Amino acid sequence: MNVSVCFYIFGILLLFFSSVVFASGFVGLAYADSSYHIFFIIGIILAFFAAILAFSQKPDNLKLTSKQGFLITVMTWLGLSFAGSLPLYFSIENISFMDAWFESVSAITTTGATVLSGLEHLDKSVQFWRMILQWLGGMGILVLAVAVLPFLGIGGMKLYKNELPGVSKDKLQPRIAETAKVLWGIYLFLTVLFALLYYLFGMNLFDAITHSFTTIATSGFSNYDASFGFFNNPTLEYIAIFGMAICGINFTLHYLLISKGNFKNYFKSEELKFFIAVLVIAVAMVYFIRVVTGEVAGEYMMHFRHTLFNITSLLTTTGYAVSDYDQWHEVSPMIVLILMFVGGCSGSTTGGMKALRMLVASKQGIRELKKLLTPNIISYIKLDNKTIDLEIIKSIFGFIGLFVLTFCVLSIILSACGLDFKTAISAAAATLTNAGPGLGEVGPASNYGSLPDFSKLILSISMLLGRLEIFTFVVILLPSFWRK
Repeated sequence: MNVSVCFYIFGILLLFFSSVVFASGFVGLAYADSSYHIFFIIGIILAFFAAILAFSQKPDNLKLTSKQGFLITVMTWLGLSFAGSLPLYFSIENISFMDAWFESVSAITTTGATVLSGLEHLDKSVQFWRMILQWLGGMGILVLAVAVLPFLGIGGMKLYKNELPGVSKDKLQPRIAETAKVLWGIYLFLTVLFALLYYLFGMNLFDAITHSFTTIATSGFSNYDASFGFFNNPTLEYIAIFGMAICGINFTLHYLLISKGNFKNYFKSEELKFFIAVLVIAVAMVYFIRVVTGEVAGEYMMHFRHTLFNITSLLTTTGYAVSDYDQWHEVSPMIVLILMFVGGCSGSTTGGMKALRMLVASKQGIRELKKLLTPNIISYIKLDNKTIDLEIIKSIFGFIGLFVLTFCVLSIILSACGLDFKTAISAAAATLTNAGPGLGEVGPASNYGSLPDFSKLILSISMLLGRLEIFTFVVILLPSFWRK
């Protein structure tokens, strides 16, 4: 396998990444931060190494094979996570490298789990860096979810292989190039739109821009320890709910709306219907439980809004919170964990196992029940009126099985590290699904800062595994991957 093309592409990405480090430095300069110069120094160093990687041995053939697609994907997330940790490590007082690494991985995987306290007291350059890291991670995830994983056939994602322009039957690069332009255009438009809405309805300009970054990326970082609840503004909360929901939808549908000018594809999508159904049912169940158990005493609309906000945030694995859902009735945390695992739609910036896989698994379960009643029946699973190939169904169940197994192993390891049961399973779930805050010691009213360093290392690996859909990360560890 020719790895020079992988180093070249990573070098180009790192060069772009370094320019964003400079941008954070300029933000710090504008606000007269004490640490803005650190961003300029690190930006220069990263640009230097990026130039070496990109221009020292430019390959003649830039076409990517599937193996190179796996390798460049893992290289990018690991390499940029390390690069992203450097400004945090050198700009924040008394932060360990493990904490800086954890924060960077959490940002670039759009998980939204933080180890930091006193967020409102951080330099503006650091605040901006945390938030734009998540925004950049969201940009990369869109291409990963809609262009790369379908091509590589990860976990049944071949279902969406032919939905976007630029499809190449045997090479990956043309698809990435064309798809990226379309997706990033939509992504940038939504970012500007929600920044404007946030600003018009109560946020200052800095908060409006940075929170639009983390809303559109469904990533959940905030400039305040109280998360989105800091603003205590119903209008802003409804705007955020709408933003999280929009970005929890497959961006393929947004593309088809722009390219063909109609909404019909939204109504035709079974995955979207399933996603909305899960959201509505979860909100109704949790709110009903809160009402009948006496948690909601007066101010019914406020509690409904908070329930809707938190449930939308959990299902889209955003990580925002406006109240402590860990204090809800004991049944509700179980619903919280289920929502994390379901996640948003495929082809979005969300985490979790994805609504698409859950829908297909449900259809297959119903099909098996029918076969028990009528053994001779011949039936097929269809999605959007298209028959799903048996190999794709097997791939989906393989992914779900590996995902659950990984969750179990992570939970056991974290329990062995001394975490209580509730914290261990919720931390494993929240990081593997890229949801961010969990329950117990890592609930929305707390953070991951109190955990042992080894637990943070395990959880950072969990975030990467979840974001790269497990198979992508694991496959490069196989000896057969490196054979010619």
